[in-house]
Amino acid sequence: MTSITQLNRALAKVQTQLEKLNFYTEAIAAVDVYLIPVSTAYGYKWDGKRGFICIPRISLSKLKEKFFSGYPYASLADVVRHEYGHAVADVFSKQVKTKEYKAAFKSTYSSKVSYDYDPELFVSEYAATSSAEDFCETFMYYVKHMGKIPERFKTPAIKEKWSFIKKLSATI
Repeated sequence: MTSITQLNRALAKVQTQLEKLNFYTEAIAAVDVYLIPVSTAYGYKWDGKRGFICIPRISLSKLKEKFFSGYPYASLADVVRHEYGHAVADVFSKQVKTKEYKAAFKSTYSSKVSYDYDPELFVSEYAATSSAEDFCETFMYYVKHMGKIPERFKTPAIKEKWSFIKKLSATI
């Protein structure tokens, strides 16, 4: 269960990271973040360019993962980073709707094509579910590691995605 104190702590940490990486612009700061009672998701970004991020007090996905799947669960800060990835993609859609994005992520941001998970190509299993989730999962790790790519991600495909995000931060 997520409390407002925990969410505020995660937000402060992530917003500081985003600021250091040049992602926390006025437009991103205008994206409101809400603690909602319950959701099936870990969190979600809603409603286009400005939009808002919702983080549930109780996430049914997180409960299922914790008690039944055995998969490591994402930290609250990781969820916030991921959702800010959607905000960045929405706010800076012009930069995301480019041939450079398509070359790095192998499809458009809005593509719903999913792939079999391959750790040479994706930073997580969830990243393989769509191009948007691939971007946001890669963005989450990029922010978490302050732009320094971990050894396990030093594959040609992931390095290309990482490079796109680095260039994106330089253009905004």
